[in-house]
Amino acid sequence: MNAQTAARPTSAPQTPSLPQAKPESIGLSSTRLQRMSDAFKREVDKGTLPGATVMVARRGQIGWFDAIGRQSPAASAPMAHDSIFRIFSMTKPIVSVGIMMLVEDGHFILNDPVAKFIPEFADQKVGVENNGKLDLVPVKRQMTIQDATNILMGADNSATTYLQKTTTTELYTKFNPKIVASLDKIGANNLWKKAADAYNKIPFVTKVNNDLDDYVTNQALKGLFGKVAEEEKNIRNNKLARTSELLKKVFAKQDPK
Repeated sequence: MNAQTAARPTSAPQTPSLPQAKPESIGLSSTRLQRMSDAFKREVDKGTLPGATVMVARRGQIGWFDAIGRQSPAASAPMAHDSIFRIFSMTKPIVSVGIMMLVEDGHFILNDPVAKFIPEFADQKVGVENNGKLDLVPVKRQMTIQDATNILMGADNSATTYLQKTTTTELYTKFNPKIVASLDKIGANNLWKKAADAYNKIPFVTKVNNDLDDYVTNQALKGLFGKVAEEEKNIRNNKLARTSELLKKVFAKQDPK
């Protein structure tokens, strides 16, 4: 090495680009890939996201590479194949792809109960109010792989959605009799039914529920799960809100790394 070569900057090694290939030549479907791009285009048109790049590679070759929409909500620059993104919190997509690879290989199906692989989940119980006491009773349906995946890797209200799906019927049967009794005390059910039936006879109007206690019960449950969803979002996004070791352990898995 001499002074000239020592002063010469060394270039970093460049990763070679993947070769392009027709989708069908590597076992992909152009029609189905186009549907994927079209789905992203619809989200761009709705304003859900400003733009996206979509790439699908197989066997070391790129079979689909599409740039859709704009680079940012505030700019008109179109999305390009070489647009630079800030990428973080990749745990969810990587784990989700890994799970689907295991499904594809036949190791399990998404409807398999979690207890099949983690025996500790075999004897799940939930709390049910009974004459002012909280009784622990067996769950009506075991948690599945898909339920667990949605809770850990899903949206900010995924656990609430699971809870709502599995407990609404039970909660309705508990809430409704009390709401009926309260409304009947003042004759609200009969008054509402007469008014709603008369309104529903008007042509071209949007029909209303003439069962007041059903409407009030559903609205009460909607409000209840709305508050649960708010608390779940806070727990997911605020580590200080995780007040138990279980919450810390479960929701740490979805924190950005």
